[in-house]
Amino acid sequence: MDVNDGDWFEPYVQYVYDRGIMTGIDSTHFAPAADLNRGQFATILYRMEGSPEVEYKEVFPDVAEEAFYADAVIWASAADVRVITGYTMGEKCRKVWSEDKLTREQMAAMLYRYAKYKGYITGESGTEKLETFRIKTMSVNMQCRQLAGLFRKC
Repeated sequence: MDVNDGDWFEPYVQYVYDRGIMTGIDSTHFAPAADLNRGQFATILYRMEGSPEVEYKEVFPDVAEEAFYADAVIWASAADVRVITGYTMGEKCRKVWSEDKLTREQMAAMLYRYAKYKGYITGESGTEKLETFRIKTMSVNMQCRQLAGLFRKC
């Protein structure tokens, strides 16, 4: 076990585990100190959304049908969701690179797009900033706080 009673993150791990949002790396390890990759984060958002039914199609050439995150990436990149857009420049262009370590900037961008998809962004100007977010329900607010707690570096 890598999550012990009294660890600052223990209630957050329990919260996401109980809801099936995050399941750990195997049946006895959660890996709370491990880096999160882009595919894992897409999977977290997908599970928060209730794991909607999707049909595999090659949206990105680097996402194989058998990849554990394939359904999540397909859902997150759908035209009506657009949480994941893939890289747009350089050698990684038009690819998701799901195994790449997730940066804080990428997480913020994905959370912003997820909040926009859910209708949690206020303002009509089209130039909304992160500080203009207004979360409509405590449930989503709690989930975001739980996730933020997991990714905090001490």
